[in-house]
Amino acid sequence: MKARERYAADPKANLEYQRKRRRAQRAADPEGYREAKKQRNKRWRDSHKDEQNAKLRAKHRDNPEIKRAAAERYYAEHGDEVRERRRAYYWANREKQLEKQRLWRAREKRRRELGLPPRRLHRLTASERAANASAADEFFTRPRTPDEVKAIRREPKTSARELARWNRSSARARLAAGIDADSDAIRPVMASRRRESEREAAARRKREAAAAEAARMDAIAREINDRLRHEPRRSPTTRRRPVRRATPPSTSGGLSL
Repeated sequence: MKARERYAADPKANLEYQRKRRRAQRAADPEGYREAKKQRNKRWRDSHKDEQNAKLRAKHRDNPEIKRAAAERYYAEHGDEVRERRRAYYWANREKQLEKQRLWRAREKRRRELGLPPRRLHRLTASERAANASAADEFFTRPRTPDEVKAIRREPKTSARELARWNRSSARARLAAGIDADSDAIRPVMASRRRESEREAAARRKREAAAAEAARMDAIAREINDRLRHEPRRSPTTRRRPVRRATPPSTSGGLSL
């Protein structure tokens, strides 16, 4: 804390003191000074590795030609060594490399079966990214004309039947992808069955809650009915006696008084 306070009180004097001290150390022991400086730099790089790697990636992304030219020069001078290292790595990890190739072929085959275009990814420079972002902002934020709004509203909408079929096919595709990616083929199936049982349990709880709510409302209605009733409620076992109606006299022909 005191050293920081002294440095903050007079930064220029402290920097000059540090320069003199380093010059004296370098003059007294040049080899020891270089080794100590090398170790200090290494400790700093190790503690700031992620930050430095991010800076290097951003620098290469903005201007990839520098690294590409350096890689070409190195390969031209050490091509045999590079090829030998690649062969040694392949044979040391042959099963892993074969599995990676198999997964790539299966992915590309599925892409072709679905009618998707080939995957073509390339890096963009900072100027290209800025131009793309500006074009996207201009496209999505500009006001639409009445004719464009009418054209958008006239576009056909997806029917419920097609949307349901798409959801089913998507669920099957996700399940198939999970089975292919998982070494244990039973685990995705069990997860799907568990999700199905959870959905059924949720639906059952919802039905029970609805039935309980209906019973509660019936009880409230019965209580209000009992309060407003003038006559006691009849027992459900009590049966009404049939009302006997007077039989009208017969007007058919016959003996008369």
